[in-house]
Amino acid sequence: MKLVKTITAKVFNPTERKRRALHGLWKSWKAALGSKRDYAFLRESTDLPSFYCREMSWKIKEGAEAPVGVPKDALKLLPGGAFAPWFASIPTPDGRVCLPLRMSRGHSRLLAECEVCDSQLIKRGKEYYLHIVVSKDTPIPTISYHAPVLAVDIGERVIATSVMLVEGTISSPGFHGREVRSIRRHYAWLRKRLGRRKLLRVIKRVGHTEHRKVDARLHVIAATLVERAREMGAVIAIGDLSGIRKGSRGRRVNRIVNAMPFNRLSLFIEYKAAWAGVPVIKVDEAYSSRECRICHQDGRRPSQGRFICPSCGEYNADLNGAVNIGSRALAYMAIAGAPGIAPLRGTPSPQVECDAVSS
Repeated sequence: MKLVKTITAKVFNPTERKRRALHGLWKSWKAALGSKRDYAFLRESTDLPSFYCREMSWKIKEGAEAPVGVPKDALKLLPGGAFAPWFASIPTPDGRVCLPLRMSRGHSRLLAECEVCDSQLIKRGKEYYLHIVVSKDTPIPTISYHAPVLAVDIGERVIATSVMLVEGTISSPGFHGREVRSIRRHYAWLRKRLGRRKLLRVIKRVGHTEHRKVDARLHVIAATLVERAREMGAVIAIGDLSGIRKGSRGRRVNRIVNAMPFNRLSLFIEYKAAWAGVPVIKVDEAYSSRECRICHQDGRRPSQGRFICPSCGEYNADLNGAVNIGSRALAYMAIAGAPGIAPLRGTPSPQVECDAVSS
């Protein structure tokens, strides 16, 4: 299985000559985007090196605005030292320049371990960034019948509730991303106020800020869950949230549900797990927070965080949902021994013992 990842590296403190060379490359690329996308024409009419002419004529569609495409045979990565972990050598109209790069430690290790593919040069204000695409071949993760299960319930009040199921008992419940809901509500309120003043450009900028903050938090949550599963040798079980946005629950509730990044968190968990070699099972999420984790009866949910079973008592609704998701994954692993379509609601599952947790 071939996996692909994009590493964002900042061009750190280039000299004035290197900055002029990058600016010349950027201007030449932008000017060429408005001309005929033919290789021979680009070679004759522009000062772009042949690498970029080939990239534009082969991969950039007519009329499309795109960042500078740096093919893999044009990019040379050189290990650095204390000043910068890596240097990137790329051709420009003024000759090759060697650019110091700054990135996270994890991304720095990936450059040494993975194959480098085509990349892009991005300009944001006065700063330049290199988006380096790397790939590696990994075996398809296998699932042991007796592997622990890290069950994750994705919700609105708490974006992710996790619990570890090991040999019929659960341990280490975790509640992740409570602040995501607050971030969403704050920016919804801010956009409403700006909308009354007709500040459309500010609203657009605010929306970008919100997405960056939420995505940063989702990446941290997904990385935390995947690392925990990797350390325990566990399978990650997440609910299939297809169709969660369908139906009408009222204007306010629909706005909140439609704004929550359910699918993005699932995708982050899946791709980070694949990169780390951790298997993921998707199970039927329907009614998991309304079904008692012990007796499987339908209960009441008087508030977002409370679940009341008529026979077993009251406990946290998100934790109840996470345990049910884990139980359904365990039941399917015991029957089929492999990931796939989850069993239907009410399928007998291993007995799970857990103290009630109130909201």
